[in-house]
Amino acid sequence: MKLIEKQTVERTVIVGYRCDRCGNEDAKAEDWITVSHGHSQWGNDSCESVQDFDLCSPKCYLAQLRESVEEMEGYRTGEVDHKPVAFVKALLDYLEAPGSPGYESGAGAARLNYEP
Repeated sequence: MKLIEKQTVERTVIVGYRCDRCGNEDAKAEDWITVSHGHSQWGNDSCESVQDFDLCSPKCYLAQLRESVEEMEGYRTGEVDHKPVAFVKALLDYLEAPGSPGYESGAGAARLNYEP
């Protein structure tokens, strides 16, 4: 004789996306990008340092890069978007320099002003 039991299976499904920078919501997020940061120095906090961010636009992406650089700068093995922190910082400084395509002056500091 077969013993039969009814079971209900639960699934987790993605029903939409929310930008981790600006809060914009989208059902498909086909043009979105994910960026991560973390470090691999000794200790339990290396695993906890890895974070992923879903971002909806180049503006949000660049803003997250800057914030991630500031957070990871103190770690010798810090990485932002799978690149060394020093490289990402130099790239952002280059893009924010006067005369670069994304340069915008104002509020006392140059910041990237990229709109698609």
